[in-house]
Amino acid sequence: MRDKEITPTKEDTIENEHGIFPLIYCDTWELNNGKYGLKFHCKYCKREHKHGIGHGHRGAHCSNHDSPYRETGYYIVCKTKGECNCK
Repeated sequence: MRDKEITPTKEDTIENEHGIFPLIYCDTWELNNGKYGLKFHCKYCKREHKHGIGHGHRGAHCSNHDSPYRETGYYIVCKTKGECNCK
């Protein structure tokens, strides 16, 4: 059973020692090795961005050259509360 989904605010961000980054809530997708990565539909290029295992900062896969993600990257997390199988 899937946990309740997190409802993101209009523009969530996360701050760490390297700066402030957009926070993206992702779905999981199964990798070839039976583990799970994270994916989301990008509002800037209208394509799906897929990343490997784990939460954290990622460089953008965005094809839209005007996307702010290309400059800063983004921080990805599972969209479900509680247990996440993307570890």
